[in-house]
Amino acid sequence: MRKFSATVALLILLCPPAMFALADGAADAPEDGSAICYALSGASYEDAARFTTAEALPGGCSAADCAAYLRGEADSALTAAVSQRLYTDSPENTARALLRLSVGYPLYGGLSFTECREIPMIDDGYVLELDCNYNLHGFVTSDAPITSVTATITHGVHNGSLYPYVRTVSFTPEQNITCYDINEVPEGGKASLNNLTKFSSLRYGPQTLVITATSTEQTEPVELVRADFTIEKQRWLQLAQTYFSDNYSQALAFFGDPERFLFRYRWRGGRGIVLDPQWRSEYLVEDVWGRVHKDAQPYFEQARQYIDNTFFRVSGAEHDTGVLPLSELVIKNDGTCIARFISSRKYVSHHSLGTVVDLNADLSPNKQRARNRSIIYDAVKNHLVYNGIKADENGTKYYDFTYTGGYRNAVKEVPPEIVNYLLYELAFYRAGFRWGFYFDSSDAMHFTLTESRREYFEEGAYALRKVYEYIGD
Repeated sequence: MRKFSATVALLILLCPPAMFALADGAADAPEDGSAICYALSGASYEDAARFTTAEALPGGCSAADCAAYLRGEADSALTAAVSQRLYTDSPENTARALLRLSVGYPLYGGLSFTECREIPMIDDGYVLELDCNYNLHGFVTSDAPITSVTATITHGVHNGSLYPYVRTVSFTPEQNITCYDINEVPEGGKASLNNLTKFSSLRYGPQTLVITATSTEQTEPVELVRADFTIEKQRWLQLAQTYFSDNYSQALAFFGDPERFLFRYRWRGGRGIVLDPQWRSEYLVEDVWGRVHKDAQPYFEQARQYIDNTFFRVSGAEHDTGVLPLSELVIKNDGTCIARFISSRKYVSHHSLGTVVDLNADLSPNKQRARNRSIIYDAVKNHLVYNGIKADENGTKYYDFTYTGGYRNAVKEVPPEIVNYLLYELAFYRAGFRWGFYFDSSDAMHFTLTESRREYFEEGAYALRKVYEYIGD
């Protein structure tokens, strides 16, 4: 079931042909999975929403602007300003926001729920395999402080110690939470509503999920989501969109067809899985790197060519590598296709897809630790200087760098903090890969085709790209 707001219903009554014409011609959703919920630079999304009124927008917002939007003639600056403050680009949400602003209310009205495009909310008729999770994503919004969000699951047959299954996240009015991401741990909290709601602990059979919320203005629970679903026992489980951690759209963009990466699987123990033999036989191939997806093999081959044919030099502080082949920095290949979920068993590891390789995992800066992002960033941004392309006495062209930081635990006279950066800058980036350095937990050993974004390397808070012209181009 999807809730349909009264404000939008009013707009449809006022001008139904225009409303449906607009919905049919709506622009495509942004490709960036993170753009599902627009990030506002310099302020949190709660602050941006809380202080948005008509007076804060270019030219204000009137009833005439609402009508113009329904006709598809709205002022682009106005709609852009509104959409920047929303967490979806749907016509319904934009129309609702414009109507509220035109009558003097803040951006958000009463309690409402906005779906995540990357992982949609479970819907009527959904069939979930026994012992599997479904990840709840989306936003609860309100113009008054939210005080609680609750997920309740009832069973069509059973009651007792497990049912009704109820999980709640609570807030104080003083926290002034007006937008809550149900997949995020609230400030001062221990777990998100998603983490608290463990579908894998439920019995098989018919179930109903209801998500409700309260606020300081709406003290009785308001139903935001209701869905009837079924849990069944199955020998083989089916990988689905909900098992991707906000990166399903990136995997789909790479593969083009869901059948090429949404495989069947069985649990093997812990977080390990057994891949469907038919899928494995059809799509996985052996490569010099290990077993990879056949769609990914050309990218891996290109990266290998760059590594085998690229030379570099790092000097400074009485250290000098001399001119070395980049392959000297591939100290250890820690694996490509490894069939597993991440440690929480909630999301699939992209190693299972055959689109990832881990390199040099034993180097401390490459381990999956949030603090390693600052360590690598400081080393590359503040201590590594790129001097351009040079040639040695034999005419061999190489990329020349100077490093002014420390050389503790250097590898081939290269500080460990910059080893995988050099591999990414000079080979994997050129071959179309993304880098796990940009994960929230920082995972610099991880080179991937279906997660993160290449743009992070080029611009933004942790941009590190230094080389813009390549030997042989």
